[in-house]
Amino acid sequence: FEGVALSDLLSRSELTCFSLAAQGSQSLADLAVVGDTVAIFGNEARGLSTAQLSAGITLVNIPMPGDAESLNLSAAASIVMYHLANMQAS
Repeated sequence: FEGVALSDLLSRSELTCFSLAAQGSQSLADLAVVGDTVAIFGNEARGLSTAQLSAGITLVNIPMPGDAESLNLSAAASIVMYHLANMQAS
């Protein structure tokens, strides 16, 4: 989807679009994925912009025990890709 506007992706009903956020109300483990999936990753330091957050993207979190507040972008992306691959395999 390179070069495709975020608003165009979100308007496609056949896609499941989500992004990670510490304030996400849904756990990655509980994410229901149907059909093609787009994981949207924001800037490592700032995350998604306010405009992107208000665009209706489903926000999910990666549950972490202890006092950790976040993961770096590559670790979070790896966890998401692993989770999605396992969902397809089962």
